[in-house]
Amino acid sequence: MHQSGDAAVNFGNTPPTAVGGVTLVEEKVVVTPVSGRHRSFKLGEYFSDTPGDTLHYVIVSSQLASDTAAIDGDTLNVETSKSRSGDLVIAAVDAQGAQTQITFRFKVTNLTLAIFITLAVAVVVGVIVAGVTIWSVTHPLWKGELKVVNLDRSCAGMSRSHASFRGKFKLSYFMVGPCGLNADQCWFATKPGRRLKFCSKTPFYVNGMALKETDVYAGMTLIYADEKNRTGIRIDAAPGRR
Repeated sequence: MHQSGDAAVNFGNTPPTAVGGVTLVEEKVVVTPVSGRHRSFKLGEYFSDTPGDTLHYVIVSSQLASDTAAIDGDTLNVETSKSRSGDLVIAAVDAQGAQTQITFRFKVTNLTLAIFITLAVAVVVGVIVAGVTIWSVTHPLWKGELKVVNLDRSCAGMSRSHASFRGKFKLSYFMVGPCGLNADQCWFATKPGRRLKFCSKTPFYVNGMALKETDVYAGMTLIYADEKNRTGIRIDAAPGRR
């Protein structure tokens, strides 16, 4: 090299070249939680130097996310999971200061968030489906006609019918009037096999026995509020066809 004033002139030095004349390397990357999160490039496979000088590599410019590209010796490392699409310009510099540049053009498609959202939606849907299934099992359907009548003749005209239902159904719905039972604390509950039972928080009487729940069969069931059978209700159940 001969230096004169501010001008530097290399005599007999050939600058580095791009292998095969390729100065644009296009890299498409699809990032998922388990793949495409990192890319490495051996720069000696992209640059060559005819005199055989040891080359030094530097990042000239980058459109990628900050601190996602770095050079370690002759290896270019790119954290694509944290980056974005853009050009990364790398220069190979020989011992005489001569250089050539190659542009690595990254097309990054990051599916990580979309996959996590899809998985989250799948989990939520699964939980909902499981919940509905469990609810259907624990709240079986009873099909048929259900009518409740007050045993007090003065209230005999007070009654109401209801068709199919699942789970629990309060006695208060049937508007039977004063019958000795707390209508808000008594209810009908469905059972597996399309069966039905009558329940109460306080004891009632069936055939002289104090109970808090009893099965309701097809036909008539008498529920008394007191052991002397003075007040109560008559349940008329007509199960539908299975």
